[in-house]
Amino acid sequence: MLNRKIFDRLETWYQGDRAKAPLLDGARQVGKTTTIREFAHRH
Repeated sequence: MLNRKIFDRLETWYQGDRAKAPLLDGARQVGKTTTIREFAHRH
């Protein structure tokens, strides 16, 4: 998987207080779902 900037931000969110769920929005076909699935797999 490509190293994406959003992955670092998800790591920061995960290690923080996690008071709110993250919201990923963006253009089509840029890897949003793949990033979330990989993050879930690692954690």
